[in-house]
Amino acid sequence: MVVNQFITQMIQMVHTIIRMFPIVKDQLRINRVVMIIIFINVKEVIMDKEFEERICNTFFDKRYADRLFYELSSRKKRFVFLSKMCHDSEKYLGNCIYQKREHPFDIIEIEKFLGKDNCYCLTSKNEIDGLYNNINTILDLLWSNGMPYLIVNAKCTLAYLETEYNFSEHNAYFLKSKQLCF
Repeated sequence: MVVNQFITQMIQMVHTIIRMFPIVKDQLRINRVVMIIIFINVKEVIMDKEFEERICNTFFDKRYADRLFYELSSRKKRFVFLSKMCHDSEKYLGNCIYQKREHPFDIIEIEKFLGKDNCYCLTSKNEIDGLYNNINTILDLLWSNGMPYLIVNAKCTLAYLETEYNFSEHNAYFLKSKQLCF
């Protein structure tokens, strides 16, 4: 919600500035390009890099954690991270797999495992990627859609990973932080 308010305020600010200064068509085009660039860069700022680093150190094998965080740090490389979660997830996951299934868990099970609080989401869906959101909102958009995603509770102690649908397999994992596993 805070993100939406921020973007709305930015749009209002740009509209106010445009009204204050009369401009010709060419200048208007340039301003629109600048606005688009600003919005793309705002998304980079909104992602919680510190929390994403914590996710990598908490749920992934320490041999891969730095590389995975590097991939998450760039909007362009985020897809590489998600791709690795699709095809080699068990290689990268540390010993934090609490439960695995060859099909997605039920929504009720996921809510019960992660809790009803806001969660952080890593996904290819730009509208919720890198944002904290209500678990129901996230699951409404992503559950069993065939694409990979990772949902992490706000304490970074529990996570749900659903991999890409691959022929007859659609692996899903409940993850517990390494500290809770021992």
